[in-house]
Amino acid sequence: MHGVFGVHAGALGLGGALLLAVTCAACLVSTLTWRTLAHTGDLSVFKADKAVARLEFVALCIFSVAAPPPAVRPAVTACVLPITVAALYRAGMALDSRGHETASHWAHAAFRFVGFWWALLALAHPSWPSAPRVALGSTCYWAHMLYSVRWPTAYGVRFRAADWYDYGCLDTLAAMAVTFSLVEFV
Repeated sequence: MHGVFGVHAGALGLGGALLLAVTCAACLVSTLTWRTLAHTGDLSVFKADKAVARLEFVALCIFSVAAPPPAVRPAVTACVLPITVAALYRAGMALDSRGHETASHWAHAAFRFVGFWWALLALAHPSWPSAPRVALGSTCYWAHMLYSVRWPTAYGVRFRAADWYDYGCLDTLAAMAVTFSLVEFV
């Protein structure tokens, strides 16, 4: 991970350190939200998740525009990624409200995928991103998504994220560890 983020004395700067803290908080709140939803069905936890997600979005927008080069890739991180994240989020919500659960799931997966790369590109050491690393990381992400959805259905069980959340968190951490171990060699 050191190679990915270049996390050593002052490498991220104050803005990067704040963005990393907000990103970690957003990940933690999102995980706790879905775990709470999976076990209690309490929909009120979404308010905290949405608030922190919005803070993450705003922090990424500010950092993407204000961080000194080469900390960001301005055309991509300042314009394309925020618009894509917002559009995919809105599409997922619209599909869900119309009862298109499977399409909503894939829109949400795409939203998280783009958001992941946006945060990683904003925080990564400038020498880390490369086409092979992005391709490998992207392939691992989508392979993991397909596996996660297909695994329960292979056993005749309908996939619902909340039902598989505990397993999914551990599985995702394992997939990330394998992916980041592999990308160090690319």
